[in-house]
Amino acid sequence: MGCQTPSGWSCEHLPYLVEIDNYGKEEPVNVADTTSYFPWGWDEISWFAKQPEKYRNEWLQYVWQWMKKTDPDGHIEMPGIRGICCPNKTGNTYRANTRSAQSPYGYNQEETIKAIWASDKVR
Repeated sequence: MGCQTPSGWSCEHLPYLVEIDNYGKEEPVNVADTTSYFPWGWDEISWFAKQPEKYRNEWLQYVWQWMKKTDPDGHIEMPGIRGICCPNKTGNTYRANTRSAQSPYGYNQEETIKAIWASDKVR
């Protein structure tokens, strides 16, 4: 079937990117609201940042594999640094890097992201 882009080029399957969005939070900030359009009461990256480290690492591996299996034309953008709007001690910023004395606010997904990318096979 294929597809055609607005600029006029065609392809069998159009690639696309999925991200863990940081679209902010309405007032009051720092309070989850599960009655609003926020899926888990927070924007996506704030929800992700609030999860335990082990779960964040497992979730990234899961979503990477799910996308590869479900639609190989879709791609997951790994979270590197994103603004968050939930209570935290990190200056309202999610950082995937490994926590260290030089970078004390890392959320420790750096090694997981490196392992995911290293294990990825080109199709």
